[in-house]
Amino acid sequence: MSFVSETGSTKSRVNSTSHESMSDVEEGEESATAAIRHHHKRRARNRYFSECSDGSNGGDGVCGEHERLFVEKMASKARPSNISGEVQRERTNSINSIIGKSILGQIHLDLANYHEVNRFVCGSENFDVGAAFFHLEASAECGILEATITMARLHLGLPHDILPHINFGDECNLNKGFAYLETAAEAGDRAAMVYMAEALRTGFGLPNQCSPNWALAVRWYEEAVYLEETDSDGNFDGTMDHPRHQLVATQAHMFLTGGHGLVQHTKKAGELFTWAAELATEAMKGKLAAKYYMQAEEAWAQIPEE
Repeated sequence: MSFVSETGSTKSRVNSTSHESMSDVEEGEESATAAIRHHHKRRARNRYFSECSDGSNGGDGVCGEHERLFVEKMASKARPSNISGEVQRERTNSINSIIGKSILGQIHLDLANYHEVNRFVCGSENFDVGAAFFHLEASAECGILEATITMARLHLGLPHDILPHINFGDECNLNKGFAYLETAAEAGDRAAMVYMAEALRTGFGLPNQCSPNWALAVRWYEEAVYLEETDSDGNFDGTMDHPRHQLVATQAHMFLTGGHGLVQHTKKAGELFTWAAELATEAMKGKLAAKYYMQAEEAWAQIPEE
């Protein structure tokens, strides 16, 4: 009996010890879990709201507006793949912002050049003149400066570099030629500016419904004088054919006499003759500079005394 009681007491001690061990283990697990939770809670990243946060998180929804503007900007850079679409794009933009920047127009110009060098014919066949002219005209309509100048010179009956053997003869269209020439002048071609000024000054080469306009001619002379060295295509434009002193002296003569919409201004003429003399001196034209200085004195002498 005593053995049984000892055994029972031993079992009770073992049970109590096991319960205590399990309690210690549970307490240890709970403390470890609490420590882990505390650790993660302490290291949790704080979220800060910015201007790109959406409205549900307390932001003002600016990110959506930025995304919409970005999509619109990317869509505006898309280029049409047909001539009519490219021409419409050209009309909705200023000339200086689109001239020479049409990829489609440059492709048409290259095709016209390929026709001219017989890249699309076999043997001794002649190239398709109509196809070459079509591509040249399409290139000009798309705003390529080189093609625009060529079309202007074609319609005005002037020598041209691209397709030089094409000549309209009596079928020259002065209205079209002058329109192309004005586009080239607006795009920064110096030769076109000088031609426009000379035509408006003398009346030679103007369309039938147009008459000399010295006020507009002076504007184009000034544009040519102050023009930078490169045009809208980035090409260098020499000035030896029409020196600056010559253009300034021409303006001086126009202000000295007046007429054709230009008010006579002898003081302005004297100032321009003096400037022309200074430019001629820079160009090592001593005799011409002396002539301009003499004309400046004559212009100053015509100013009425107050």
